[in-house]
Amino acid sequence: MPDVSAKVKPNGEISLDFLMPNGILIPMSVDFYCSTFEKIKQDLWLESVNFPLYNLLRHCDTYTFLFVNSRGQKEEVLSESQSLSEIKPSVTFLKLIEKEPNSERCYSFDRRITSLIGAPIVDLTDYQSLEVSDFKLRIKYETEKIIQERDLMGWEERMRYLYPLRLINDQLLNKISLKLKHGSGCIDVCREQKSFKEIVDMNSTPKSLIIHLLKKFSNLWKLPDTDPSNFMLKVKGYEEYLYGDYCLLHFKYIYECLQKDIIPSIFLVTRSEIVIPAPVVPPHRRLAPPLLSPSPSRVGSQKSSIYSWNISSNVNIFVKSVSQVQTTESRVKLVTGLYHGPDILCAAAKTEETLLYDQSCTWNSNLNFDHLIKDLPEMTRVCFMLMAVGGVKKKQKDTTPLAWVNISLFDFRSQLRQGEYELYMWSVTEDESIPEEESCFPIGTVTPNPAGKNATTLTIGQYSLHPCNIFFLPFFVSLSLSLSPSPFLCLPLPFFVSSPFFVSSPFFVSLSPFLLPLPLISIYPHSFLPKF
Repeated sequence: MPDVSAKVKPNGEISLDFLMPNGILIPMSVDFYCSTFEKIKQDLWLESVNFPLYNLLRHCDTYTFLFVNSRGQKEEVLSESQSLSEIKPSVTFLKLIEKEPNSERCYSFDRRITSLIGAPIVDLTDYQSLEVSDFKLRIKYETEKIIQERDLMGWEERMRYLYPLRLINDQLLNKISLKLKHGSGCIDVCREQKSFKEIVDMNSTPKSLIIHLLKKFSNLWKLPDTDPSNFMLKVKGYEEYLYGDYCLLHFKYIYECLQKDIIPSIFLVTRSEIVIPAPVVPPHRRLAPPLLSPSPSRVGSQKSSIYSWNISSNVNIFVKSVSQVQTTESRVKLVTGLYHGPDILCAAAKTEETLLYDQSCTWNSNLNFDHLIKDLPEMTRVCFMLMAVGGVKKKQKDTTPLAWVNISLFDFRSQLRQGEYELYMWSVTEDESIPEEESCFPIGTVTPNPAGKNATTLTIGQYSLHPCNIFFLPFFVSLSLSLSPSPFLCLPLPFFVSSPFFVSSPFFVSLSPFLLPLPLISIYPHSFLPKF
């Protein structure tokens, strides 16, 4: 649904109808851009004095606004510091409702995120790249897997990752032992607001200390249970515990206290007093494996897969059209270049100057680059720059950059991009100084404009008409030598003679049963090799 910004008057005000909690409808004009909801509510309460049933209204702070969002859903204003232009209501009608107690208010995560970032979360998820989706899916799977593994742990194992130990090296013990008398030191033991100082052996373990304390103070503390396994030592003032088969001097807290000549203070607590969160994922739940990033053997079941260094054809890009062009000029052209970092790989290609009609134009032009696919670096990016051409004569070179967009030639799976793409371009701002000798903006981001279809949109076709899925050759690919008796494969130097890689410092090994010396680049296990 469109917002109400089209109904804003030239002076920036808009007429709205407010339904009050007492059932009275109050029409009022407010500033669409500057007035916050806090100010609108104050003005509304001053205006409601002139209407009936004013005595039924409570204080204005007990109410909040309710509006209809762009999806046609009722939504509550979370922050009254926002203006109407920020929430973009779809109708000129707002309702005031009573606030619920903070303890009972329940907002969805989407609404909380929308309030924090100041933009609808749907605007971010609609233009989410495949790489981000794949990463989120992998992280979610791994996180839930770790949660399930931890939920199956015993009490001691969960204690180790919730409250990890802080230990010191053995080399530091020699220095601190000089401050002890015969290896003994004083500690302050606390239990139920009762504190006692005790001389203990610092070379004893926490379990030994617990047994000693229970034998000496069990009657004083009136403990119903004297089983040492049900007690733990806790550092006073910190969520830190002393446990395990380590002497007391190995714990960093004890060491720091002795270094500062401070008496260590610890609590004797029961296991039931230690807070360990309950399982988050139900044990019966089964996790679905993630959609792993495809490899040459998995991508495109109906297509075969080859490496880019086997293709000797030039790079070509089919440029279809551009739309939503914001310019006062009547003609535009597109400049395209292949870049590796800030360096251009070959001469840039340009489309013909084309007339704009209704802020769009169509080229249907095939741009061919003087660069072989097999010689492309993996981090190659294609940079587009939309130029506005001024004047009538074609010889005139009065061009103005309008918008730019960059895209990596190989995606995050090292696969050459093929097919049709809609690229949302970034407008050229005054802060972006583009040198005259540079026809594109290679140092810009490869992320499309999050404005989506509201931005200048460039439509391109296939980079390559090859019928196979094309992957960049990984550095660790090795020849599969069937005669090699070991689980490792060796790659001879001649294998890389025709490749664009630079190979240095070869060395020689002997392969049984032929004992042939071969210069090698690298040795990798079978598990690292892609399968076809």
